[in-house]
Amino acid sequence: MAAALRCFWCLLPLLIVAGRCSIDDKAVYVVYMGSKGNAAPEVLLASQQSTLMDAFDSEDEASSSIIYSYKHAFSGFSATLTREQAAQIADMPGVVSVFRSRKLELHTTQSWQFLGLTSGNFKGMWEDGSTSDVIVGVLDTGIWPESESFRDHSMGPVPERWKGECENDKPGLAVRCNRKIVGARSYFHGAFHENKSVGDYTNARDGMGHGTHTASTIAGRVVDHASLYGLCEGKARGGLPKARIAVYKVCFFGDCMDHSVLAAFDDAVHDGVDMLSVSLGGQTVPYDEDTIAIGSFHAMRHGILVSCSAGNSGPFKSTVTNVAPWILTVGASSTNRRLVSSVQLGNNETLEGTGLNVKKMKKNTYGLVNSVDAALKHSSKDSARFCLKNSLDSSKVKDKIVLCHHGIRAGSRVGNSSAVLRNLGAAGLIQVNELATDVAFSFALPSTLIQTASGERILSYINSTTRPTASILPTRTLLDGSLTPVVAVFSSRGPSDMLPEILKPDIIAPGLNILASWSPDNFPIKNVDPLNNRGSTVFNILSGTSMSCPHATGAAAYVKSLHPDWSPSMIKSALMTTATSSKLKDYNGKTATPFDYGAGEINPIRASDPGLVYDISTSDYVLYLCSLGYNSKKLRIVTGLAEVHCKDKLRPQDLNYPTITIADFDPETPQRVSRTATNVGPADSTYTATVNSPRGINVTVAPRELKFGPNATKLEYTVRLSAEGKPARTLSGSFAFGDVVWSDGVHSVRSTITVGFADM
Repeated sequence: MAAALRCFWCLLPLLIVAGRCSIDDKAVYVVYMGSKGNAAPEVLLASQQSTLMDAFDSEDEASSSIIYSYKHAFSGFSATLTREQAAQIADMPGVVSVFRSRKLELHTTQSWQFLGLTSGNFKGMWEDGSTSDVIVGVLDTGIWPESESFRDHSMGPVPERWKGECENDKPGLAVRCNRKIVGARSYFHGAFHENKSVGDYTNARDGMGHGTHTASTIAGRVVDHASLYGLCEGKARGGLPKARIAVYKVCFFGDCMDHSVLAAFDDAVHDGVDMLSVSLGGQTVPYDEDTIAIGSFHAMRHGILVSCSAGNSGPFKSTVTNVAPWILTVGASSTNRRLVSSVQLGNNETLEGTGLNVKKMKKNTYGLVNSVDAALKHSSKDSARFCLKNSLDSSKVKDKIVLCHHGIRAGSRVGNSSAVLRNLGAAGLIQVNELATDVAFSFALPSTLIQTASGERILSYINSTTRPTASILPTRTLLDGSLTPVVAVFSSRGPSDMLPEILKPDIIAPGLNILASWSPDNFPIKNVDPLNNRGSTVFNILSGTSMSCPHATGAAAYVKSLHPDWSPSMIKSALMTTATSSKLKDYNGKTATPFDYGAGEINPIRASDPGLVYDISTSDYVLYLCSLGYNSKKLRIVTGLAEVHCKDKLRPQDLNYPTITIADFDPETPQRVSRTATNVGPADSTYTATVNSPRGINVTVAPRELKFGPNATKLEYTVRLSAEGKPARTLSGSFAFGDVVWSDGVHSVRSTITVGFADM
């Protein structure tokens, strides 16, 4: 699974020889210079080199320092600089920002059937239908091109508009493009990698598997009888199986560097992708220092929708990342599939757990011990309870199944416990883990995660006999048609600390226990001998918002295939206003809120015919940025538009967003926000508003009826929010949720309303 910990930025040392300063004094910096305007790439490159020359003693030094030149979608470069040189360049004319290149983290099919996107309702774009000319760019760890998911059988010629390349540095391991994989680029130059224990390639071939998994989720061809050792067996497919894939490998050895990501955005826009899927992210920083925000802004200006993962730092609030309003930010949900790895006790009681255990244990039963009873004399009770390193007596756990408990975070603590126990010779791990009992992990030895109530039953059994025994059973796949999606425990939550006026995440999509294609170079099951089991690993099961992001990208590609002239914000609006939000639950069974799921769970079929959409222009985003404190001069450089004037500002809540958020509502001051709806359904349509007011708020909409016609395709309405009587002091600092729904009797266009009460 993609990492469950929050990403803390790491300073990146870059080993270089040239320069006036010591090796340790230099690092990779990104110099962002805004819009490229109409300048030719060679002109921009000359200008960038001139900028560098002013910070170096010689032309040779300046030339050798540059890593990437950004010259297609926007202007800028990355280079090895000292802190002083970076500060000097930041003060030069035409420079928007200079920041150190940071490391981003990866946020790491029954799911499409669960979403209703099957061959029976695919509107001619299914596997036996016509080839789709939608080209999806994937910024990730590369691709395993030999996977059946990427065969190009029966696909038509590559669209003539495509300008991408298939780059390779090792012919024997080349990524050979075809009519399915239309481009493959790699951004290894200038990278430094600490995690060299993971095998990888410097070209676009995927040695890790993550990029192969996400690409096949978006647009993988239909593969029958796909499974991981028989688990989740069935047809694997992407959201739009005949869409084209363009690969941009920006992650190596698990590291994804800012300067590489920005270079990939620049090339992708030039190459001609229709949308981009980015299953990675980092700490939220100002937009002009955020490579994903910068790249996606310029992609948006070229008509390209960018879908990003929300992060894996749930269930804690205000952990959502990739929060720019021009990004589609995707959280994770479950499907109707469960992976059950049960514990069978010596008293014949069987308790359900979750894990990825594809083989039977070598013996039918093993001794069972509570980790606290196996503690070393010097160890604390808590250390032994969590099965931490140097806390357990190997003689008491050897060849036994050990009952442990989890700490604050699920994934890393489980992994640590299993590794500790393997090194001590234990046979298996049962972990009481209330947070992650739906997430199927593979660990260093047979392991299963159970809930607290089951843990108490196991403890009771251990204490009832002198020789407790148990076995961890192989994982089974269970499908339950009655299951509704729940928000995954790891999915990052809102509100955004940086910008609470925009509801994030935008939507949720399946990201729990997702089966998709994989790189055979990275054996996925840690407790099985890889030498004799290679043939079973061309697919893998992963969890994370890295998996939900490509689901949303696939749904967006489907909508794009039906409406090729729609803008990115129109496609995003269609996905959000048709999403399912009723009765959504959180991982713990409690009612979820829009901070957990945004507008709701995606529904691709409804999104293909939304009725109304909310479009947002570049000028709207510019006025929005003015309201955040970016000045006219800087925004003229960013946009290349001479007429930008920040005397005109657009409050964040007035951005024509598909959701409505008032972050700091003062009960003494009613608020008004406006929206403009664009009719994309029948020309003569009348929509009526229905309001579900948030608790303590009275919401009125004017007008209550929107009458569209051939000469009235865009209509504006106003939403007024006022306190309902004198609000109770208990509402102080709290949030309330509601919605406004426009309906013509066929379409229902829903906008979530979020109100944060100011402190009283």
